[in-house]
Amino acid sequence: MNARKYSPLKWMAALLIASQSAVSFAADPVGVTASSDDGNTPSNTVDNDLSTRWSAQGNGQWITYDLGSSYTVEALEIAMYKGDQRTATLDIQTSADGSNWQTVFSGNQPASTSAQQTFDVADSEGQYVRIVGYGNTSNDWNSITEVDITTSTGGSGGPVDPCPACVPAVVATASSDDGNGPENVLDEDLNTRWSANGSGQWLQLDLGQSQVVGSVNIAFYKGDQRTASFDIQTSDDASSWETVLSGGVSGGSSNALENFSLFETEARYVRYVGYGNSSSSWNSLTEMNVSADNGNSDPIGGGSSSSGGSSSGGSSGGSSNCETSSTSNSVTVGCLDYGTGGTLPMANLNPSADPGQNFDMSIWKITYPDASEELPPQVSNNEFYTDSSTGAMVFQCPNNGGSTSNSSYSRTELREMLNPSSGTTSLGNNWVISTASSSDQSSAAGVDGNMKATITVDRVSNTHDAGSEWRVGRVIVGQIHASNDEPVKIYYRKLPGHTKGWVYMAYEDSDTEIFIPLFGDSGTDQYGLTSTIEPVDEGIELGEKWGYEIDVVGREMTVTVTKADGTWARQKIFWAQEYNSDWFYFKAGAYNQNNGGDSGDYAQVSFYNLEVTHGGDTGSSSSSGGGSSSSSSSSSSSSGGSSSGSSSGSTTVASDLMDNCNQWKITYPNGVEDKTLCGEPNNEYFYLNDTGDGMVFYAPIRSDNGTTPNSSYIRSELREREPDGSVDIYWTTTGQHTIYVNQAITHLPMVKDHLVATQIHGNKSEGIDDALVLRLEGSHLFLSFNGGQLRSDLTIKTDYVLGTRHEVMFEVIDGKHYVYYSEDGNLASAYASGTADQYLVRDGSNDFVMDRSYGDAYFKIGNYTQSNAEREGEFADHPDNYGEVVVYDFWINHQ
Repeated sequence: MNARKYSPLKWMAALLIASQSAVSFAADPVGVTASSDDGNTPSNTVDNDLSTRWSAQGNGQWITYDLGSSYTVEALEIAMYKGDQRTATLDIQTSADGSNWQTVFSGNQPASTSAQQTFDVADSEGQYVRIVGYGNTSNDWNSITEVDITTSTGGSGGPVDPCPACVPAVVATASSDDGNGPENVLDEDLNTRWSANGSGQWLQLDLGQSQVVGSVNIAFYKGDQRTASFDIQTSDDASSWETVLSGGVSGGSSNALENFSLFETEARYVRYVGYGNSSSSWNSLTEMNVSADNGNSDPIGGGSSSSGGSSSGGSSGGSSNCETSSTSNSVTVGCLDYGTGGTLPMANLNPSADPGQNFDMSIWKITYPDASEELPPQVSNNEFYTDSSTGAMVFQCPNNGGSTSNSSYSRTELREMLNPSSGTTSLGNNWVISTASSSDQSSAAGVDGNMKATITVDRVSNTHDAGSEWRVGRVIVGQIHASNDEPVKIYYRKLPGHTKGWVYMAYEDSDTEIFIPLFGDSGTDQYGLTSTIEPVDEGIELGEKWGYEIDVVGREMTVTVTKADGTWARQKIFWAQEYNSDWFYFKAGAYNQNNGGDSGDYAQVSFYNLEVTHGGDTGSSSSSGGGSSSSSSSSSSSSGGSSSGSSSGSTTVASDLMDNCNQWKITYPNGVEDKTLCGEPNNEYFYLNDTGDGMVFYAPIRSDNGTTPNSSYIRSELREREPDGSVDIYWTTTGQHTIYVNQAITHLPMVKDHLVATQIHGNKSEGIDDALVLRLEGSHLFLSFNGGQLRSDLTIKTDYVLGTRHEVMFEVIDGKHYVYYSEDGNLASAYASGTADQYLVRDGSNDFVMDRSYGDAYFKIGNYTQSNAEREGEFADHPDNYGEVVVYDFWINHQ
C-alpha cells in the first residue's frame, strides 16, 4: 500500500511542464470523518494497515476524506474488509465544498479480494471525496480497511508539491524468473507473483535512494500451505552486501503480508535470497515492500514474523513481540494470526443417549455446581445431560452454587483423569511436556497434549452484584490446569443487551497473567475483558457453533479458535521454563465466572465434539463421539477425520487423516496405482499439507504423464475398495450409499482449466461410467452426469473462487441421487441432525438430481484433472501448470 508512486524524473519533468500537463499522485487527506462507526473509526482507513478498518451498519453510511485543497480525482484504491468473502456495493462522490456532491462511481467492488483494488471514477475536481456504502452480499455492514485517492494537479491546478507528495519509484529486479516477473511484487496484487526455481535465487528492490531499512513485509505464494526459507541482504551500491536477516522462515499459515524485523541499516538496495520452501525448491513472492520501522540490533538476527492483521493482544506481563520461537526462561507471547477455511469437527451424536454413550467419559471426572464430584460423570438434571434435539452434551452452572478450593466460582466441568488409581495429583494421572526431564516423562500418563472441542455457548449470566459489573456474562469453556496455575483458559463473554460476544484467552504462571482477545476487539486487564463496545462484525452469538483447539508441544502452545464460517484465530505462546517441572490436565465444560446476581441466573455450554490426545499416552485418551457419519449402523464406512485448522502433531503423512487407509487405493499422474496407502510417505502427488489438516492431491501436466485405461487425462485420485482392502468394491444403487467430502479446489490447468473432484463411477458397459461428478471449468462449478449423456448439467455456482473450502455430499437411495453443497461449514452437522435440506441442490421441484439404477458403482475422491500434455501444448511441463485439490475430511456410508 505505498501511498506514492511518483519518480524523481517525473517530478522534475512536472516542474518544467506543469502548466501543460497533469501529474498523478496519491493525495494525503488532511481529515477523515464518517456518518457513524462501531468503534472501528474512519482514521483506520488511512493508517497503511490492512488489519484495521472503519465499520458502520446500514444503507447510506458514509466516510469522507478532506484533501485540503482542490484536486482532480482520477481513481480510488480501496481495500474492503472481507472483500474476498463478500461483495460490497457503494457510491463514490466528490465535492468542492463538502455540501454539494456529484456521483463519480456507482456499483459493486470490481474484484473479490481483501487487498486494495482500483475503482475507476469519472474525473472530477474536488476537495472532498465521499464513499457511501450500501452493505454487502452477506449483510448491511459497510467496512473498509484502507483507501488511497489518486489525484492530479495540472495547468490550472498550480505547481506540483514535490515531496512530501511523492517518494522515489521502487524498481524490482531478479536473478531469474519463470515468466512471473519481479515487478509483480510491487503491484499490490496478491494474485500475481515473482517465481524462480532453485536455491540462491534472489529478488532485489532498488529504493531509489538510501534510507533506513528496519523490516520487510513479504507475502508468499501459497504462504498458507508451506513455509519459505530465505535471507535478507542490504547494500548501498548493489555490489557489497550485508546480511541483515539470516535463516528467515515464513509463518506457513497465511497468504497475507508478513513482517520480518531486520538488523537496522541505511541502504538503497534490499535483496531477498531464497532457498526454496517446505514443498519444493521454488521461490515465489506475491508482494514485498520495505519499512523503516521494527528494526533490531542483531546483525544476523532473529527476524520475527507476523502476518498482516495480527496482534499480540493486550498483556499484563511477558513479551508482546510476535515471536516464532523462544529461548527465554519467562513466557513469550508469539504470533496471533487470522485466516479462513477452518472446520468444526462434529461427533456422531444420539439425542436419546446419555453423555457417556455419546462421548468417552472414562478419562474424565465431573465437578457439579455444589462442588461434589463424580467419576465417571453421571447425568444430573439441569446440570449435566444430553440435549434431546441435538444430542449435544450440556453443562449448566448457576451463579450462586458452591465452589472448589482455591476458587470463588461455581462450575459444571470435566477434569481429565488419565489414571485415577495412581492418585489425582500424581504424575501417573496427569501429563507433562516433552521438555520435562526424561524421568518425569517416563512416570507421567502422557507427554504433550491436544484438546479439540466444538461448542455453543447457550446462555451467560446477565445479572451481577453491585460493584461487580466486570463479572457479568463470563464463562470459561476450556482450560489447562497445572499443579497451581492455569497455562490457558478460554473465555466467552457477552454483555446484557448485546447480540454477540467476545472470545479471549488467558495465560498464567507463577509470575505472570496475560489476557489476549481472539474474536472481538477489546481491552483487557487483570479481570479479563473490559470493553463495552459490542463486537458486531467479529463476535459470536449465543447458540452459534464455534470450536477451539489447544495444542501443546514442549513449552510451545498453540490455541486456535474457529467460527462457524471457517474464520479462525491462532495464538502461539511459549510457556515459562518453570512448567518444565510441572504436570497438567485438561478441563472442559461451563466454569461460570460470575458468583453474584439473581439466584436463578446461570451459564450454559453445549459440546458437539470433544477430543483429547497425548503424544506419550499409555492408553487411549479420546473422548470424541466419533467421526462425522450419517449412521451408527452402517455396514461399511470410512472417515477421513476432521480438523479445526492445525495439526496436533500426530499426523505426519496424508494417510494419517484416513480412518481406514486400507479401504482406498490411489492412482498417480504417472499412471502408477498404489494399493498400500497406510503409512505411505508423503510424495509429490499425494502429501500432507503444512498445517497437518489436509491431504493434497497434486497432478502436474507433463509430457511423460501416464493415464488409466479408458481415459487420456491425469489424476491423483482415491478409488474405493472393500473395507479390508482385499479387492475393489462394486455396489448397486439399491439401498443407501453416501459420500461426504470437505475439500477445496486450489489450482486448475493453464489452458484447459477443467477438473473433477468427487465422483460416483458406474457400469461403463451400461453407458453409465462417470455417473455423477462435481466438476469445475474455470469458475463454473456444476454437476455432470456422464458428460451430459444421462441428463443435462446442473449448475451449483458460476463464480467459484479457487481455494474456497466447501462440503459436498452425494447420496444414492434406491436409484434416486441427491446432492448437498455448502460453503458455510455446517453441512456435516446439519446432515447428522436431520436438518440438511437447506443444502440440497434441487432440480426444479425435485429434491433429487437423477433417478437411475445401475451396478458396478464405486466412489472416487481427490483430483481428476481433465487435461493432458497434448491439450496444454507449449505449456506442458510448465511448473505452474497443474490441477490440485485439498481434502480436509471425508467419509462414506453403505446401508
